[in-house]
Amino acid sequence: MTAICSTPNVDTCRELGATTVWDRTHQPLSGMPQRYDAALNFGAWQDEEKLIGALKQGALGFASTVHPLLANFDSCGWLAGAWQTRSDLRRCKALAGAKGARYGWVVFKPEDEALDALQRLLREGALALPVGIAVPLSAAGQAFDRAARQLPGRALLLPSAA
Repeated sequence: MTAICSTPNVDTCRELGATTVWDRTHQPLSGMPQRYDAALNFGAWQDEEKLIGALKQGALGFASTVHPLLANFDSCGWLAGAWQTRSDLRRCKALAGAKGARYGWVVFKPEDEALDALQRLLREGALALPVGIAVPLSAAGQAFDRAARQLPGRALLLPSAA
């Protein structure tokens, strides 16, 4: 399994079982070999086409948990954003199809059993969610600033105490 990450996350990816780690800080995605049978993008929409390009001919497929819908609505408005999203999906399907692969967007539905299992794993220390900042909603600007600067760790907004 190959994982793609930035330099600070290389060791974590290896600890999680990646046999190969592509450090995107030092290795551009455009340089990835075309050898993958399947891919799952949990990262960034901006990488979609480069990652599809890394599929080998006859690959099984590509699934993406990131998609441009909300960004397209923000930048283009409702109608034009929907049209742009449709165009983005068709373009990616065509790129994957040229390699003989299927392509699709994945949306996760929360399930009580899965959420309970995640909570148990977090409690046992088997999973970790690195938090860089946790602030009340009244200080949301700090969290948004941290995310905009792409600092490591999640930014959490907490409900204000009533």
